Amino acid sequence: MLVAREVKSGLVLLLAVLAYVVGYGWAVMLSVQILLHGYGPPEGSGSGSGSSSDGVLFAGEATLLVVALLLAGGAAWSLGRPVLLEWLIGRRHRVPGCGLLVAGVLLLLDLAGFWLFVWINPSQPAQDPATHALWYDIARGIWLGAIGEEFVVLALPIVVVRQLAPQLLQRARPTAVFVALLVIARIAYHLYQGAWAWSHLLWAVGAVLLYLWTGRVWPQILAHAFYDTTLALYDHHEISQPAEMVLLHGVATALVILGLIMMARSRRRPATSARPAGAELTPMS
Repeated sequence: MLVAREVKSGLVLLLAVLAYVVGYGWAVMLSVQILLHGYGPPEGSGSGSGSSSDGVLFAGEATLLVVALLLAGGAAWSLGRPVLLEWLIGRRHRVPGCGLLVAGVLLLLDLAGFWLFVWINPSQPAQDPATHALWYDIARGIWLGAIGEEFVVLALPIVVVRQLAPQLLQRARPTAVFVALLVIARIAYHLYQGAWAWSHLLWAVGAVLLYLWTGRVWPQILAHAFYDTTLALYDHHEISQPAEMVLLHGVATALVILGLIMMARSRRRPATSARPAGAELTPMS
């Protein structure tokens, strides 16, 4: 029985590591190469909307992520159907408005990191000489950025550790080490941005802590997708920089305020019905 459990745990860990390697290992290696040697000359980059080269490039990247998600799903499924559902859907938080608050706080953390580095003013990262279509940058940000990162890099490791070694998340030092490892795993494929990669540090740390608190992944996916889409629109001159900043700060602030209002109202609301006998509240980390 003990041997079987160890084999199962090893299989789950192997699938989780493979999911990251397949989905983002190539991005880490490319990011390090760009950091050390800069960008090479553009080869067949698309110059217009819907270019065939963008389609081929996105198809390759998306296929790798599909394989990574299948590996991640296999790791979660190996731990049982409830764990698979927790990974895909997340835990149901008992406080209304929690998801809105999480999304707003994450946006504000990424903006805070951006403004901090504007003030520090490190050297600008190397610029990609290739030009891509707007649809490619938006689709890539949503699929590889928001969906892939939050499922593979954030939710899966936490779900796995909660099942295999929950005691690690009950002590301060192991939890801090675990958070640091997840942050490094996320920052690693942003190293092509040079020193600016660390402008995402507040967001990366906040994402882990908020997921540990709520167990909800979709607010983080939606916040990430909104942020990346807004940046893509600015990069393609669809909106101005002031409009970009107003949009990001305005939506983030509105989400935080609305989330806090909903949470405050739920706490003031008197309990009118008793919980059915034998019912259990959804566990919170």
